[in-house]
Amino acid sequence: MDPTTGEPITSPDAPIKLQVPPFKMRLSGYQVGRPDVLVLFALSTAVGHYAGQTEHWYAELGVNGLRPVLEGDLEVDAVPLAAETEATLEAWVRSLSPAFTCRRQVRSTDWNRGAVVVASGNQSRLYWMPHPDNTLEILGLLLVTDKNGQLVSTAWYRSSAPAEDGYAFRSESFNGRLTLVLDDDGNPSSDPDLIKKEVSWHSIVMPLP
Repeated sequence: MDPTTGEPITSPDAPIKLQVPPFKMRLSGYQVGRPDVLVLFALSTAVGHYAGQTEHWYAELGVNGLRPVLEGDLEVDAVPLAAETEATLEAWVRSLSPAFTCRRQVRSTDWNRGAVVVASGNQSRLYWMPHPDNTLEILGLLLVTDKNGQLVSTAWYRSSAPAEDGYAFRSESFNGRLTLVLDDDGNPSSDPDLIKKEVSWHSIVMPLP
């Protein structure tokens, strides 16, 4: 049963699904005491004015937006949805501002092979951690900002092909360190091959790179 609505959870064969399970996630700077910089919650059904079958991404805004805090590792904290209301979701978001929402049909065929191509003028940062479903695999997260440092797009990477249901992962609860990918000169890079070579990388983008 869906803990938010009490209704049956949509089956994996339904035509519309999220690319992640219904859950909530925070990203913060890895240093102790750093505030949240990104928040995501993914809903299977609507909660008040928050649409269902949608990922809702929130980010720090302001001068230079996210860019200053995306120069180091991040801490991720993901938890299952509870009996959510508009008030509990607003409390989860705190002071962050809407970045974008992503509503789409997702199957394994929606994933692409290889690296994500980022639009000219945008800046990207790639992070990775052991996959929460299988620590022998790798989960990557690409964050894309515009010239003002505002979040415009994200992408999940997997080091193996997704199952037919198209999920980036099925775990609803995990935490750990997202390590920033650097090239040989110590500069941030969005090349997943720098995480691990000879891997068949698969990616899915929300909403557009």
